[in-house]
Amino acid sequence: MINDFDLIQSCDVSGFVKEEARAILLYKSKATSEDVVLDINCGIGELAAEFSNLAKDVIAIDKSPISMDLTRENLRQNGNENNVKLIENDPANMLEYLDNFDIAVLRCDEEELIEDLLEKIHRNINSNGRIFIISNLLNIQYRAIEALDKLGYNPQIGRASC
Repeated sequence: MINDFDLIQSCDVSGFVKEEARAILLYKSKATSEDVVLDINCGIGELAAEFSNLAKDVIAIDKSPISMDLTRENLRQNGNENNVKLIENDPANMLEYLDNFDIAVLRCDEEELIEDLLEKIHRNINSNGRIFIISNLLNIQYRAIEALDKLGYNPQIGRASC
């Protein structure tokens, strides 16, 4: 595990996932060296860095240039840069073109986007894929559960201090 203090952070990028929560997410993801992971709205890249040390490939997406710079630097210091592709673009646009992935980690703080993002993930994720949603906003969590139910998933709710 990467120690929180070993990550470069910025007040300009919100949504940092603390070490304890990352540990639970990595454990629950059951990521293997054969998996392709999407880190959607990657923030500072702490999850991309963690998954890069476990998975075959990681695709980190964020529309913020600041996030991409921080992700790049955190990968350089803490991860495996060789198996991570960085995409600076709006995830809602990019999810149309990405497929054959096994794990999707979605950070979402915009309630009106959650259903659309989950539907796009659902269309392109591999049949035994896993979706993880990170949000500290109750209304987004609720909408995500509703959307996953509509898509035929059996959502499980986990809680970790973030």
